[in-house]
Amino acid sequence: MRSERSVIFDLRCKLKMSDTPHLAVKNSDPISDMRNGPKVFGVVLAGGRSTRMGEDKARLVVEGVPLWERQARLLKEADVQAVIVSGSTSGPWAGSGFRVVQDDLPRIGPAAGIFSALRELPADFIIVVAVDMPRMDSGFLASLLQQAMSQGVGVVPRVDGRWEPLAAVYTRSVLPLLKERIRLEKFGLQEFVDEAVSLGFLAGLQCSGENAGDRFLNLNTQDDWRSYIRRK
Repeated sequence: MRSERSVIFDLRCKLKMSDTPHLAVKNSDPISDMRNGPKVFGVVLAGGRSTRMGEDKARLVVEGVPLWERQARLLKEADVQAVIVSGSTSGPWAGSGFRVVQDDLPRIGPAAGIFSALRELPADFIIVVAVDMPRMDSGFLASLLQQAMSQGVGVVPRVDGRWEPLAAVYTRSVLPLLKERIRLEKFGLQEFVDEAVSLGFLAGLQCSGENAGDRFLNLNTQDDWRSYIRRK
């Protein structure tokens, strides 16, 4: 197994490649001439219906701005070449100038947003962040991107035995696998990442340490929102 140790802020992180990392190169589908540098786009995943929240999560105000705008800023600060919103064209970003990629397969969860972004965007790497992660920071996203580009493969963090696929880097190498899983109505991203890592299409970034999962906090309900407000 190929592995590399790196430290991301206060976390102890180990990049764990699969036993067949050559597959990631063999099956990659580069968009650009890599001698001139890869094309890297950031995607705010905001296609959910916010049913459990009872209001549009993208409009919740954190640090003085709507969450969708905060996440877009994080991606810009991570030094991507363009920021795209995955969601409805009628969302709060309408008229903001951001390109919107709509989910072709609504109501199946975030797998649809990742799939549509990978299929539609002319990028070698896309880094995604869910709209409802108010503690995510640009430094962590930039470190993920650096790991992915140095390895030439997508990277997904793993905390306490669970993947964090909504703050991760993907390449077009995973498209056939994701498409097949959607066809089979296997929409769960935990199982998708398990399979992609085992095939060498993704690398896992194992993160541990005190409060390692805090930055991946997501807001699903009003109770989550109130708890976040009390603790911040």
